[in-house]
Amino acid sequence: RVPHRCKLVASKADNEDFFTCDCSGFAPSAVAAIAATPPRPPAGSPSAAARPARKPPPIADDPSAAGSAARVPPFRDESGIQHLPKKSRWSQFGQDIWVAKQFEQGGFYLDIGAHHASYMSNTRLLDALSWRGLCLPLIFRDQDWHGRSCEVNSGFLVPAMPPGNVISLMNCEDKRRGCTQVEVPAVTMEGLLGSVPSVVEYMSLDIEGAELEILQSIPWRSVCIRSMTVENEPGPKVEAIRQEIHERVPHRCELVATNTHNEDFFTCDCSGFAPSAVAAIAATPPRPPAGSPSAAARPARKPPPIADDPSAAGSAARVPPFRDESGIQHLPKKSRWSQFGQDIWVAKQFEQG
Repeated sequence: RVPHRCKLVASKADNEDFFTCDCSGFAPSAVAAIAATPPRPPAGSPSAAARPARKPPPIADDPSAAGSAARVPPFRDESGIQHLPKKSRWSQFGQDIWVAKQFEQGGFYLDIGAHHASYMSNTRLLDALSWRGLCLPLIFRDQDWHGRSCEVNSGFLVPAMPPGNVISLMNCEDKRRGCTQVEVPAVTMEGLLGSVPSVVEYMSLDIEGAELEILQSIPWRSVCIRSMTVENEPGPKVEAIRQEIHERVPHRCELVATNTHNEDFFTCDCSGFAPSAVAAIAATPPRPPAGSPSAAARPARKPPPIADDPSAAGSAARVPPFRDESGIQHLPKKSRWSQFGQDIWVAKQFEQG
């Protein structure tokens, strides 16, 4: 009856059963729709044999065209499985579809420098797929964002916090009154990241030429972003931005695509990155550029001594005893605590926690 393809994978003589379930494609916002779905009949029963195959709802870029499917997000069926359009209605270069294909069960996004709630938005589709996110518009207009599900921050992004935590800008939107000077609350990436998960699935960065300075201000030791699209206009900063992401971000980021309009697509490796290891990672010096003398001379890192008793871990007590300073786990052969090794069985499946 659990609608997530659960299987019995092991059983102990002492009657401890081990199950795994498939959560791919499951989105939190689809819970209500799944709850309303009648339970799957037992395999082999007459009702199971007569049950027709489920078809996905009609897909349309316009959510209002989904008809009866409007009860759930228009790009997910009632089981939470996503069905993407061939071409995005919102993003300019298909950034949203590229991201959605990587993370079928959704995730968390950062939309930094969003120009509009929907027009040329890289994250509007992700809202329809039940992602959670934080949006920082380049110019905040409250009326544009009422239909979005992301948390909207109306501050002005700066690389470093100015005195008084505010910044003065010229507001020239009112043509009758002309330009007026206004004070806007300033916000930094470090401040924004304090309210988001430690592992973020996607960041869209498009802030009209200040991308490099903002990338340099991100505290990469406390956050890992699994994919990014960065506007990278022709000019002296093109290679500097790519070098910044490839060499200074300590998560093995790679440039996987770019287009003629200079939108760069990056993926990063967050395996082994654990929020509980953030303090230790922050104290670790950044990885030297590949090929540099310091990189060649750097000795291979050894894991800390592992002991079932945390008090015996010695200097490793500054981080969880079964993770090294990079957040990589090192499991003992036998658990000290669980009776049948349930904890080690689980930890091996989910290395990043």
